[in-house]
Amino acid sequence: MLCRILYKIENVPWCYYPRDFPTYQIKTNESTDFGQRLTIVKQQSIYKPNEILNLTVDLLYETAQRFRLRIYDSTKKRFEVPLQVPVIKTKVNVTDYEVSISQVPFAILVKRKSTGVTLFDSSVSPLIYANQFIKFSSRLSSPFLYGLGEHRQPLLINITNEWRKLTFWTRDFPPVQHVNLYGVHPFHINVEMKNNSPTNFHGHFFLNSNAMDIDLQPLPAITYTTIGGIIALFLFTGPSAQDIIQQYWDVIGKPTMPPYWSLGKETNNNDNHKSNHTIDSSQSNNHGKYSQSSLKDLASSTTLALEDINTRQQPTFSYVLAIFDKMFTVIFTIELILKWFAYGITNYLKNGWNKLDFIIVVVSVLGTVLDLFDVADIPAFKSMRTLRALRPLKALSRFEGIRV
Repeated sequence: MLCRILYKIENVPWCYYPRDFPTYQIKTNESTDFGQRLTIVKQQSIYKPNEILNLTVDLLYETAQRFRLRIYDSTKKRFEVPLQVPVIKTKVNVTDYEVSISQVPFAILVKRKSTGVTLFDSSVSPLIYANQFIKFSSRLSSPFLYGLGEHRQPLLINITNEWRKLTFWTRDFPPVQHVNLYGVHPFHINVEMKNNSPTNFHGHFFLNSNAMDIDLQPLPAITYTTIGGIIALFLFTGPSAQDIIQQYWDVIGKPTMPPYWSLGKETNNNDNHKSNHTIDSSQSNNHGKYSQSSLKDLASSTTLALEDINTRQQPTFSYVLAIFDKMFTVIFTIELILKWFAYGITNYLKNGWNKLDFIIVVVSVLGTVLDLFDVADIPAFKSMRTLRALRPLKALSRFEGIRV
């Protein structure tokens, strides 16, 4: 490895690999039902400890639009992400891509048949495969990419004139610009350009959950560096961005459909200027079989029934209502605690209706405790039973038109 002495430029490496850097070469190449299996070997170790000199390479022609590359230790089992991906045992006959292999040094080149655009080219940098250090690279068809989450960054990544390092490490971290958030998601879509206009798209998914860095460089090229596992790379040929997402879902499964309220329709009041929009949002929120509003209405009715003097003359009915009353007290207490975690106690109590909810829940909990100790009818505590009648006000918080 050669290094140069210069002033540090952010994300630009100081060192680079010379053309005669020791690397792998193909030892055997055999056809299989799924495609090809190679064994590659390296005659000379480099600076990384515990380097693995004998590797197996599987080239899987899974579908017409999906190619899979696996590189792993030939002798020892290594950790692989326990994700149930499709198992393809038979090579597909017709593909959108063509694969070629370089013997010495070992490299793989994948091109789109229809245009000849490079989809994957590992010859840009030597493969390094040690026990706790794996590095491989590929040329990009253009400097324009989408994806590579979880990071807070522009939707379109443009590396025309810059180097960029993206760190992937599963941790919980506030959203800060260009800093990894929660999750490891090394998937990207690369734009294929012609005459400064996008023509097609293709995607890469690196199935590896270990801590890693992804370096983007203006060549353009991408370099993956991870501390464990194997190389399991899926290549999707699209050709549209929507096609790539569907092909990606075919591997990992479809994501969970987000609830309607999580899109801001319940809490965002800024765009509710028109009554029709408010009505539509309300109908959408109430589409579920059991909505939060229905629970509040039922809880309020239960409270009013418990305070009715005629109810106490019907022991069985009163007993059932008491059970429901305690159940709703538990539900609303959990709701209160979850909101505290979501908004923070200070932010939660800034809202007047949240303050009312807090008071009502506290009163309900105290009333339930008094009932458990059978002291609710003691004159000193009778006022607590009266205050429980405030709980129907909790249902009013969903009607924006009557808020003051």
